[in-house]
Parts: sequence; C-alpha cells; structure tokens
Amino acid sequence: MGVAALEYSGLSTAAGTGAVGVLTVATGTTGSTAVVVASGATAATAGGGELALGFYADSGFGDTLTAGTGFTSRVGVSNTPDMELAVEDQLTTAGATPNATFGTGAQTVWLAGVVVFKHG
Repeated sequence: MGVAALEYSGLSTAAGTGAVGVLTVATGTTGSTAVVVASGATAATAGGGELALGFYADSGFGDTLTAGTGFTSRVGVSNTPDMELAVEDQLTTAGATPNATFGTGAQTVWLAGVVVFKHG
C-alpha cells in the first residue's frame, strides 16, 4: 500500500466534496515501450488560481516515473518491484482543462487522475 500526504492552504472553504471543482480518471495498460499516460482533460475550470492535483499509481514493475509538462512533481515512488506512485500539481487559469500526464514503463497496468480544487 502506498500513501502520499500533501498539505496546501488557501483553497476553498467549502466542506467535503464541495471543494472539488472538476475531476477525471483514466486507466489502461501500456504496450511494449515506455510511454506517457494521461488522466484525460477535465471540464473547464471555473476560475483562476485553482489547484490541479494529478495522481498516478501502478502495481510496480521497476518503472521510472516522470511528471507531466506544466506540472510540478511533489511525490514520486518509482523503480520499485511492488508498486509505484506519483503526485504532481499546477495552478490553473480560468477555463483551463488540466490533464495530468506521467511517463511510465512498458507493459504496465496504470491508473491516473486529476482533481481540481476551487480557490477561495
């Protein structure tokens, strides 16, 4: 089991899922070569300064994970025999459609998602 803990301040004061603006999740299996996988683009964000968090997990096959373009890597557990995970983030502009991407290895079953938290 893997866990990543991040702490942010200044996000929505809404309780529970009311703080979530938009989200999307995708899963798949890579082919015979290392590739970049994606969560899929979200619906457009409502405002600027919202926080997009991208998440990635797989069952671990010695892959070296990389963060996607425009995102900052915050957590990375990779090149292990039992599981791999990554978390990345970026601030959005109004109308943005964040799409978290991650470089991963060949023949890997993966899950990626992105959730955007409202600002203010």
